[in-house]
Amino acid sequence: MLVSARFKGDPVLDACLDGTHRMLAPETGEAVRKVQQALLDLGFQLPVFGADNTFGSETAAAVTEFKIAQGIEPSDGVVGPKTMAALDALFADEPGPVVPPSPPPTPPLPSDPTGRRPAGAAKVPAAVATVAAFRAVPAGTNWLHLDRATVADGIAGLVSLPDTSQQGGNGLCTTAAFINIWAQDAPDAFAAFATALFDNGASDLAPFQGGGGMRITPSVALLETDYPAIADKMAAAGFAVPPQAHWMVMSAIRDSSNSIFKFTGDPDDWVSHNLGDGASPLGELETWMRAAGAWLSVVNEESAILGSDLSQAQALDLTRTRSILTIDVSMIRPGSSGRHSVVLRAPVTEAADGSIDFTVWTFARTEKVHVTRQVFDSTYFGSCNAFF
Repeated sequence: MLVSARFKGDPVLDACLDGTHRMLAPETGEAVRKVQQALLDLGFQLPVFGADNTFGSETAAAVTEFKIAQGIEPSDGVVGPKTMAALDALFADEPGPVVPPSPPPTPPLPSDPTGRRPAGAAKVPAAVATVAAFRAVPAGTNWLHLDRATVADGIAGLVSLPDTSQQGGNGLCTTAAFINIWAQDAPDAFAAFATALFDNGASDLAPFQGGGGMRITPSVALLETDYPAIADKMAAAGFAVPPQAHWMVMSAIRDSSNSIFKFTGDPDDWVSHNLGDGASPLGELETWMRAAGAWLSVVNEESAILGSDLSQAQALDLTRTRSILTIDVSMIRPGSSGRHSVVLRAPVTEAADGSIDFTVWTFARTEKVHVTRQVFDSTYFGSCNAFF
């Protein structure tokens, strides 16, 4: 059994120690965070993601470095008995945490902490009912490698927790952001769209499935794509694996919207990995938002070449809009580059020292952004705003 205060009592880490579990990508959870934090405390680097509860390629590299330093073979990115024993021994003499007195109960938030408004929450029961009826139908589908029950679980998860919208290893940040806000504010319409897409191999991106809006018609190549093989590729590369429903919906919207190149949802395919949302026309997101019909109006304030100014960003009012920002990904992932879409979750503010702060949703989680004014000005390109 583990003895160090930071690891003791964790059943996942105990299983790693006794050899009944091997921790590796793409595992997630609190046990992963404990290992990540231990590596950080020992001086091993996780410069991009830190202790984020997700065992990706960065964590695997840190584990490998630790095993080499400890002389543990094989020196791969897997946490097993020898690795867990070595980590536990290094922290065996560490004092346990001081448990502070329990604070008074936190008053309930006025709205859903993920950003869902009461009007959107009121539509969740109808969405859940749509998914339940879909699950009960014993019909087939044009998606050759997807499973009805599994897709139903994924759609139900998205309408209940839109922040789980996961793009995986494909360049679908704009599509993921669009799905996030649509499932927030019109979960019933999103559920109708997603279930019809599975049943018919096509669906209307619209308030109702009675026509109008924008017809999403994925190619035969996408319908026949081997999802299980793609999931294995993403896991092997250290990417989060999008559930079947997430992959189906995002890939279908991207593929149907492409005018030249077909999108297969395969991270090994050059088109799917490099010509995803980042290479799409600037007004495409606006078109999707207008077609969805979930908001009173949509205003596009993006700039194709020049960055938009700070005053435009500071004027965004989250009590009246859903705002999807266009940035260069280097703003949140230094060392990377390329256009990237994020959902604004907290107002853009400027501190006395000129630094800029705000919170966004991206990569299936919320992140706080803190950058200099110079970085913001060079990496912010405006927003597309849907008004309530």
